[in-house]
Amino acid sequence: LQAMTDEFGGTDTPLGRAVALQSRRWASALASALADRAHDRAEAETLAIALLALLQGARALAKARRSTDPFDAVTHHARRCIPRCDGCPPGQARA
Repeated sequence: LQAMTDEFGGTDTPLGRAVALQSRRWASALASALADRAHDRAEAETLAIALLALLQGARALAKARRSTDPFDAVTHHARRCIPRCDGCPPGQARA
Protein backbone atom coordinates (compact mmCIF):
# COMPACT_ATOMS: atom_id res chain seq x y z
CA LEU A 1 0.00 0.00 0.00
CA GLN A 2 2.78 2.44 0.86
CA ALA A 3 4.44 2.31 -2.56
CA MET A 4 1.11 2.73 -4.34
CA THR A 5 0.12 5.57 -2.00
CA ASP A 6 3.43 7.35 -2.52
CA GLU A 7 3.00 7.15 -6.27
CA PHE A 8 -0.76 7.55 -6.75
CA GLY A 9 -2.37 8.52 -3.44
CA GLY A 10 -4.38 11.70 -3.62
CA THR A 11 -4.48 11.67 -7.40
CA ASP A 12 -7.67 11.57 -9.42
CA THR A 13 -6.52 8.66 -11.56
CA PRO A 14 -7.83 5.11 -11.72
CA LEU A 15 -4.92 3.90 -9.56
CA GLY A 16 -5.32 6.80 -7.14
CA ARG A 17 -9.00 6.02 -6.71
CA ALA A 18 -8.20 2.30 -6.29
CA VAL A 19 -5.65 3.07 -3.56
CA ALA A 20 -8.18 5.26 -1.73
CA LEU A 21 -10.91 2.64 -2.07
CA GLN A 22 -8.66 -0.15 -0.80
CA SER A 23 -7.55 1.86 2.22
CA ARG A 24 -11.22 2.55 3.07
CA ARG A 25 -12.01 -1.17 2.69
CA TRP A 26 -9.19 -2.13 5.06
CA ALA A 27 -10.37 0.41 7.62
CA SER A 28 -13.98 -0.76 7.29
CA ALA A 29 -13.03 -4.42 7.72
CA LEU A 30 -10.93 -3.63 10.77
CA ALA A 31 -13.71 -1.43 12.20
CA SER A 32 -16.12 -4.35 11.84
CA ALA A 33 -13.71 -6.58 13.73
CA LEU A 34 -13.36 -3.94 16.46
CA ALA A 35 -17.09 -3.20 16.73
CA ASP A 36 -17.55 -5.17 19.95
CA ARG A 37 -14.71 -3.21 21.56
CA ALA A 38 -16.00 0.28 20.79
CA HIS A 39 -18.92 2.32 22.05
CA ASP A 40 -20.32 2.76 18.55
CA ARG A 41 -19.45 2.34 14.87
CA ALA A 42 -17.90 5.80 14.60
CA GLU A 43 -15.47 5.01 17.43
CA ALA A 44 -14.64 1.64 15.83
CA GLU A 45 -13.90 3.39 12.53
CA THR A 46 -11.65 5.97 14.21
CA LEU A 47 -9.85 3.23 16.11
CA ALA A 48 -9.35 1.25 12.88
CA ILE A 49 -7.84 4.26 11.11
CA ALA A 50 -5.54 4.91 14.07
CA LEU A 51 -4.36 1.30 14.14
CA LEU A 52 -3.69 1.24 10.40
CA ALA A 53 -1.72 4.47 10.69
CA LEU A 54 0.28 3.09 13.62
CA LEU A 55 1.04 -0.12 11.75
CA GLN A 56 2.07 1.75 8.61
CA GLY A 57 4.41 3.91 10.65
CA ALA A 58 5.75 0.85 12.46
CA ARG A 59 6.45 -0.77 9.11
CA ALA A 60 8.53 2.19 7.97
CA LEU A 61 10.45 2.37 11.26
CA ALA A 62 11.00 -1.39 11.38
CA LYS A 63 12.46 -1.30 7.89
CA ALA A 64 14.71 1.66 8.67
CA ARG A 65 15.90 0.17 11.96
CA ARG A 66 15.97 -3.43 10.74
CA SER A 67 14.10 -4.31 13.89
CA THR A 68 10.65 -5.48 14.96
CA ASP A 69 10.73 -3.11 17.95
CA PRO A 70 8.27 -0.65 16.34
CA PHE A 71 5.71 -3.44 15.90
CA ASP A 72 6.28 -4.55 19.49
CA ALA A 73 5.62 -0.99 20.67
CA VAL A 74 2.39 -0.72 18.64
CA THR A 75 1.23 -4.10 19.95
CA HIS A 76 2.00 -3.17 23.55
CA HIS A 77 0.12 0.11 23.42
CA ALA A 78 -2.78 -1.20 21.35
CA ARG A 79 -3.36 -3.91 23.95
CA ARG A 80 -3.41 -1.26 26.67
CA CYS A 81 -5.70 1.14 24.78
CA ILE A 82 -8.26 -1.14 23.15
CA PRO A 83 -10.93 -2.25 25.62
CA ARG A 84 -11.08 -5.99 26.18
CA CYS A 85 -14.38 -7.56 25.33
CA ASP A 86 -14.64 -11.31 25.06
CA GLY A 87 -18.09 -12.14 23.80
CA CYS A 88 -19.94 -8.99 24.85
CA PRO A 89 -22.54 -7.53 22.47
CA PRO A 90 -21.60 -4.62 20.17
CA GLY A 91 -21.51 -1.31 22.00
CA GLN A 92 -20.93 -3.01 25.35
CA ALA A 93 -17.13 -2.84 25.53
CA ARG A 94 -15.51 -3.56 28.85
CA ALA A 95 -12.60 -1.52 30.17
